[in-house]
Amino acid sequence: MTEIEKTHIYQSLTTGKVHLKSRLQAHCAAAICHEIAIGTIQSLSMCLKWFKSTFLYQPILSHPTEFFPKVTILEKDIIATLDDISANLARLDLIRELDGQLKATELGISLMHQNIALPTVKYLAKSLEQAMDIGSLLRILCQSPEFREIRYSPGDKACLHKIASHTKLRFIADRNLIAPWLKVFYLIQVSLQADLDDCEAKLPPAIRESMEQIHGILIRLVKCKS
Repeated sequence: MTEIEKTHIYQSLTTGKVHLKSRLQAHCAAAICHEIAIGTIQSLSMCLKWFKSTFLYQPILSHPTEFFPKVTILEKDIIATLDDISANLARLDLIRELDGQLKATELGISLMHQNIALPTVKYLAKSLEQAMDIGSLLRILCQSPEFREIRYSPGDKACLHKIASHTKLRFIADRNLIAPWLKVFYLIQVSLQADLDDCEAKLPPAIRESMEQIHGILIRLVKCKS
């Protein structure tokens, strides 16, 4: 509902005359996985029907070459893209075809319920395929999108420098603490290493609050992979 003098604004949006970017373009695979998990999409034809109902579809119709530089027949290009996305989701064991219908796996359903980003699943799958050591896996895990909300606060680095210099710390990364993910990297170790209890006891309240956030995210990730 809107005032009559403003209807032209929304008409321009729905017809694609005003070119706005949809976030769906960057998160299409995760959205399709979610729709398969809740049963909205059960086949490639249903996936196409769903895609045509999204806001992203109108800009594609209006400016196809921005999305498909070598566009041939637009609908075929869209179907091919959706088919590729489905194949990638299947390779990650997030969906599979059963009795001619697309179904989410337990991992795919968990991905939806725990709100885990698709890139995180890709990182973890790749690390397990390569049989990475725990230190390398921890580095990858700490750089996953779920931890991006964990940032440095004033005073954090002085405390984290002490942790990074602890003689019993198992894994070492950059002690200069330039990248924010290093905060997660060191605090996870403090939380999980029993021989760092003396270090944990001296943590200031702000750092403890960050650790609680990290614990919550870790639980989501473990539930997703268990």
